[in-house]
Amino acid sequence: MQNDAGMGSWIFSTEVQNFEIVESAEDENWEETKTEFEDEDQEPEVVLSGVRSRSGKQPVDDNTSTRSLFGKEGTDMPVVEVKRTRREKTLEAIGTELDEFFLKASACVKEIAILIDVSGGDTLLRSNSGHLDGKSGNSAKVFSILSRSRHRARDAAESFGPSEPCKPGAHCATLKKLHAAEKKLFKAVKEEVIVKLEFERKSLLLQKQENENIDWMKTDKTRSNVENLNSHLLDLRQLITETTSSILYLIDEELLPQLVALTAGLIKMWRTMNKCHQAQTLICQQLSNLSDNQNVLQNTEDHHRATIQFQTEASYWYSSFCKLVKSQREYVRTLCRWIQLTKCLWDGHESSDNSSLIHSICQQWELGLDRLPDKDASDAIKGLLSSIHSIIDQQAQEDNILKRLNKLKMRWRRCSESLSEMEEKFKYTFENEDIPVNMSPMHPLSLKRNKTEALKKEVDRMTATYMGAVQCSRTMTLNHLKTRLPQLFQSLMEFSNASAEAIEGIQNPVEQVESTDTTASQN
Repeated sequence: MQNDAGMGSWIFSTEVQNFEIVESAEDENWEETKTEFEDEDQEPEVVLSGVRSRSGKQPVDDNTSTRSLFGKEGTDMPVVEVKRTRREKTLEAIGTELDEFFLKASACVKEIAILIDVSGGDTLLRSNSGHLDGKSGNSAKVFSILSRSRHRARDAAESFGPSEPCKPGAHCATLKKLHAAEKKLFKAVKEEVIVKLEFERKSLLLQKQENENIDWMKTDKTRSNVENLNSHLLDLRQLITETTSSILYLIDEELLPQLVALTAGLIKMWRTMNKCHQAQTLICQQLSNLSDNQNVLQNTEDHHRATIQFQTEASYWYSSFCKLVKSQREYVRTLCRWIQLTKCLWDGHESSDNSSLIHSICQQWELGLDRLPDKDASDAIKGLLSSIHSIIDQQAQEDNILKRLNKLKMRWRRCSESLSEMEEKFKYTFENEDIPVNMSPMHPLSLKRNKTEALKKEVDRMTATYMGAVQCSRTMTLNHLKTRLPQLFQSLMEFSNASAEAIEGIQNPVEQVESTDTTASQN
């Protein structure tokens, strides 16, 4: 479940900056990273903090208004506090705020990633590190912090005892142990069937030889084979019993606690992401106050490269999101079917309520996942990707016009220099007299002047065309962002909320498990 763990490490940057994907970070490391962002923007407008009861009133700036998004009452879900200034923000400032909340959302998956597979985050981080060319300094620091966090997570894994069911990497290890035990059980059962048939055949042969008083040496040899087969059969049945018991033990003592921890962690993760996407939805509302006149910088080659990189990252985001939804459903569906099949293992063993509880968890989880609005979210990401593609096409047209304009400018510059040289030569011809204004149209100097003026007009016309293309690119970019981003974050907010509710629906059986464990420990 790599995609289940590593979701949401996505960063939207500004119109004049690169776009990045960042993996999850530790809470204490986020504080260090947050300081770097605040150094650039001394007035951060968005705050994500834990829910705490505070006495007294918080001071409110006269120039700002505050809107908070609270979690459910009685939970430790973070509060998303969005401060809106009356000052008009630039697209860059809005992008920075969105960027921060992507990073905060990505940090909430660390517990799930550690439980599932400690090394999984390193693999994702390496796969994304190839997109770092041309990134900002802050992003490099973020990735450095994330790398250090992974080493600390790996060190933490070594501090857990071997019997800890929810230590880092435990879920992946448990699934591997179950798979190995199943292979061992399958091999033993298959061999037991073959040995049993051979034992029955040899037993019938021995009975026949004893009844017919055949040579005692043949009879004794057959009897020895029957005894060996019977001994082997008993050993295989003992192995089957022990392997079955080990599988049931892993289900009770490891798989169930891990599923409880996993579902609880997923609820916390999705709720945190939901709060972050709510904040991003509010931030996107500020796009409606922007106009293309606020973007005074002309589009540059670096900006165009950043747009292409944004397309690459958005495409990776789309494919990763689809993989997440697919792999999550396949995981739960497979686990549900597998638990159903393990019911036959309880024959001859002491029955446990945990098997039915796990099946109930998986069944309700599967039903919840089937109701997720994943298509709306994936379509929203795909729509953003389509908009970026349109912007890139417009920027390509702009680049073509710029190339033609630069060629015209070079021709006009060379023609102007040639005209200046020609006028200098004619000055010596006319000595101290001015060059006649009314010269013959066919005179070389007149022809050169006309050509220079024509090129100047062509340059002016092409310059106007280029500026129009630049303005069109700005307007198109802003319009697409105004249209796509609110829809995108609204869809992600609904998806994360539905994902949390899908798992919250199975908390009743999980609470029964915890209640059962508490009762057992008291007894």
